[in-house]
Amino acid sequence: MCGRMNISDHEGIHEFLIDLKLPLDWLSPPEVKQKDFAAGFNVAPGSFLKAIYAVENKFHSTVMQWGITPSWTATKENKLPNKLMYARAETVWQKKSFANLIEKQRVVIPINGFYEWHRESNVRQPFYFSPRKTGVCFLAGLFSIVENNKLQCCVLTNVAGDLMASIHHRSPVIIDPESLHEWLFESDFEKLTKIMDNTNESLLRTFEVSSYVNNTRNGGESCIIPLKTREEPIQKKLF
Repeated sequence: MCGRMNISDHEGIHEFLIDLKLPLDWLSPPEVKQKDFAAGFNVAPGSFLKAIYAVENKFHSTVMQWGITPSWTATKENKLPNKLMYARAETVWQKKSFANLIEKQRVVIPINGFYEWHRESNVRQPFYFSPRKTGVCFLAGLFSIVENNKLQCCVLTNVAGDLMASIHHRSPVIIDPESLHEWLFESDFEKLTKIMDNTNESLLRTFEVSSYVNNTRNGGESCIIPLKTREEPIQKKLF
């Protein structure tokens, strides 16, 4: 799916967005300090992410917290366990938590890569996924405006394709740069559904990394050092 993110190459992301003529102002609410921005090799749910959305035919960039609090959730403390980190593309039009958001409140989240874990018995083996060519990829997401105009977002997922399927049954929806404008500005149900149906796994590569990344307190380049290159499906390795 997308358990954690790597958002460490700020310069690379910056240059990539410039090439695509996307905004870089990253407006954020006053309560979000610079130190709160997700910046590292092991970014976990609940972090503040830089995201791009569209309003009135213009791109905008801002900071949003990863995790949407459903409007029907009754909680005073607004704790992380009550938040939705992901939304299923297949049911997003029907779910009351997301139906209004998919129509008008879509985002892309620029990242350098993400992690997912393969479970076998009691062992959780992390895999790192990253773009084959560009160094930057865009996760499709939704955003919500909550109390005091705070912005929250979640990541859209769909059924895993060939690359991800042997590791996890869900894959994040990756937006091809050529589809950015359509994803953020389009309103047609069929066109948006078609975009979400393509997880664009062909844009990615993957390899196993150390369990060092399992601990959210760990960071640095050690998180993405290849443990070994996956040359065949996991199922074949296990027997």
